[in-house]
Amino acid sequence: MKNCISCSQAINDESVFCPLCGTPQQPEAVQKAGNPITAGAFLRIFRPSFFGSFERMKVKADVRDKLIVNFLCLSHDITDDEITELNMAFDILLNQPQAEYSLSRESKANYTLTTESKIIIENEKFRYNFVSDFLLDIIKKWANYESYDSMETFFGVIWLLALLSVLDGQYSEEKALLFSRMKNLFPISRKNFLTYFKNPRMYLDSVISLYAALFGISLESNNDPNTLVNNIPEDFDFYACVEDTIQKLCVLETNIQQLEQSEGRYADIKAEIEQLAAEERKLTELLPGFTYQKF
Repeated sequence: MKNCISCSQAINDESVFCPLCGTPQQPEAVQKAGNPITAGAFLRIFRPSFFGSFERMKVKADVRDKLIVNFLCLSHDITDDEITELNMAFDILLNQPQAEYSLSRESKANYTLTTESKIIIENEKFRYNFVSDFLLDIIKKWANYESYDSMETFFGVIWLLALLSVLDGQYSEEKALLFSRMKNLFPISRKNFLTYFKNPRMYLDSVISLYAALFGISLESNNDPNTLVNNIPEDFDFYACVEDTIQKLCVLETNIQQLEQSEGRYADIKAEIEQLAAEERKLTELLPGFTYQKF
């Protein structure tokens, strides 16, 4: 038996049309999402310091778990194999890091996603509404602009979801719609953005780099930080900057995943992958929470 690609009704494997809703069962329509999520993709895109910042922000583990798994379920039902891959990545990321990521913690970090955290939806047509409403309900609890800690957590969540979008190499329509809903419910004005990033708890050099990355400003020696800040346009759109970054990373990740599945000289393919991975790393290094530091 297989499930209808439209209504998820169980139908015979040989069925060309669903007897319940009449939808043609084209093979090409079955695969909505991009490539399967792998530990390799996760490790290319994420950095240990990012998840260290989530611990500092005291995001409850069960909430964080549901946020990650259900966001990934927006465009397709994430498989148990994919959850296993993600847990493998977390273990390598936090407990077996390279020297440049050396962690200062004596005990191993415990960050395990569970299959139970998935919202089970029988009808594919209703997946987006159910899952996105659940995710937005979580985010509402962090959207308090009066508190620095809440604002820090909120920005962290935005970038977490942005980077999770990249893992299969495809910025799906469902995830783009979620960011559109977030923009409408939780607008981030130029004033909000500047108030947060001018906070003295932030490292100035990281802030300048972020400004430059988001707004295409050329960084030169002895640049006045105030001049860079003043160059940020009045019609600043934070979410447009986030989506622009997602799109760039998705293109890079798609090309990497295609190379990983291609045939040819191993040395040549490896060199191309390393070049594209370096471009990914350059982009993620500029994002909040991605500085190489102990936590």
